[in-house]
Amino acid sequence: MAYAAFFQGQRPEGLKWLPTYCVVILGGVCLTAFVYNQEIFSVLNGKRSPVWDSFWLAWTTMGDGYLLGVLLGCFIAYHPRIAALGLATLLLSAVLVQVLKALFPVARPVEVLQTVHVVGPVLRFGSFPSGHAAAGMSAGLTLYSFAAARITKYIVGTAAILIGLSRVFVGAHFPVDVAVGMLVAVLSFVFCAAFVWPIIAERVWQRPSWNKRRFRAFYCVELAAALGALFVYSPLFAESAIVGAAASTCMVVLVATRFRNYLFARGQHEHAEDELDGSKR
Repeated sequence: MAYAAFFQGQRPEGLKWLPTYCVVILGGVCLTAFVYNQEIFSVLNGKRSPVWDSFWLAWTTMGDGYLLGVLLGCFIAYHPRIAALGLATLLLSAVLVQVLKALFPVARPVEVLQTVHVVGPVLRFGSFPSGHAAAGMSAGLTLYSFAAARITKYIVGTAAILIGLSRVFVGAHFPVDVAVGMLVAVLSFVFCAAFVWPIIAERVWQRPSWNKRRFRAFYCVELAAALGALFVYSPLFAESAIVGAAASTCMVVLVATRFRNYLFARGQHEHAEDELDGSKR
């Protein structure tokens, strides 16, 4: 239960000021990045070392949409409404990113600049906007709005920013791609918080409902997704197989531990009922 104590699943907080601040800040960043796009990229991407490269590759791996989807799905075992809003925001931002990529077919830095330090797979097309930045900010905003402690807010907010920055350091995106990707995530979160959250609050359980067949079905899907991330996705598709496997292992443990606790509590309850029946006899 210590994990669940970091978040509260009643309603997202900060909706009156958080999106406004994000839009204003990211708007300024977008404008600056648009004017000095290649210059900023060259400065950030030029900082390289084995340790530095590993650091940013780890963060860019954590920005993968599938891994973040599994991470948000883990909350079904603790606060199902957080999982529902997070996945809705993540899905909407992913759709918008793909639409923008189709409308604005921008080449990646490796196709535009002569010198690019690439860490991880070499990507050549579909630069604008950054899907990793959008996914990271979508998850970050969701968890930030539900975080119960200020330190938790700082951690998830910093993680979202580092995921976005990592895309420049590994040579996959220009700064403007990252800024617009984050802005797409903010707008997606605002839409979902305004129009999807009321539906979630009405139809999704506030706490895990193990006695509900539909809940158990969703839980099994999440566990299967976490196992798929560990044994299939991480070794085959993740930018860093080690980081992906480590993150996936943590997710499997979180979900499986919650189920084990449920079985243990259920066993104790049934044992207590048996003892009560025996005493009555």
